[in-house]
Amino acid sequence: MIYELPIAVETPSYFYISNMIIHFYIYFIILNIVLFGDLFVIQYGLHFRCELQSIAEIIEKYLDDSQIVEKEMHPMKEIYEKHLKMLQMLKTLDDIYKHFSFTQLCTSFLCCCFLFYGTLVQEEFEGSLYMLNFIAITQLFALCLFGETLVANTELLGIAFYHTKWYEMPTVEQKNILFMMQIAQRHHGIKAAGLINVNFFTFVEVMQNDFVFTGPLILFICFLGYERSCILLCNTLCTN
Repeated sequence: MIYELPIAVETPSYFYISNMIIHFYIYFIILNIVLFGDLFVIQYGLHFRCELQSIAEIIEKYLDDSQIVEKEMHPMKEIYEKHLKMLQMLKTLDDIYKHFSFTQLCTSFLCCCFLFYGTLVQEEFEGSLYMLNFIAITQLFALCLFGETLVANTELLGIAFYHTKWYEMPTVEQKNILFMMQIAQRHHGIKAAGLINVNFFTFVEVMQNDFVFTGPLILFICFLGYERSCILLCNTLCTN
């Protein structure tokens, strides 16, 4: 337990059980609030992964043969409509995640205040602090992995267009394919608060900055704890 709630009960066992039930209930509510936005974005974005792969397969299958393009206009029109629809949905996903990330930024400040308060008030809070840090790093890694996967799948369209025999097609179709190729080569992903791209580079940069800025602070805290232990040991030896 992080905190012992002042509940009036007759026996210690009931006191412990009541506190644990309330703690689990609070944890469940906080977990739903924190993870709802991320899970919604990830589940909504997994649909894009399948759609992008299907569009890339259609491009490789139908546009690889110039004769099919000359005889049938349906594949080209279908690819264009699906690609346009995916771009609009990716923009919608980016707007949704922008609001979710801004909300999480505001709530993270309250969470940091809670962590610092718990560290000062309760001595056994350090274990929970490490656990919460591990959960935060895992959550950041999952989001960056999803963002990197989304960017990699959008790159598949540009690669699929490039591998087609567009140079053997009529001039009109060459212009259409080159136009779609130019759009497909742009990387589309999600941004935190509409500013920072969510990918592996962001995860590495955040962890690097975290180590650079918090490393000296952790060493200083460990030094203070070691110095305090030495003072207590010296006082104990002098007393004896």
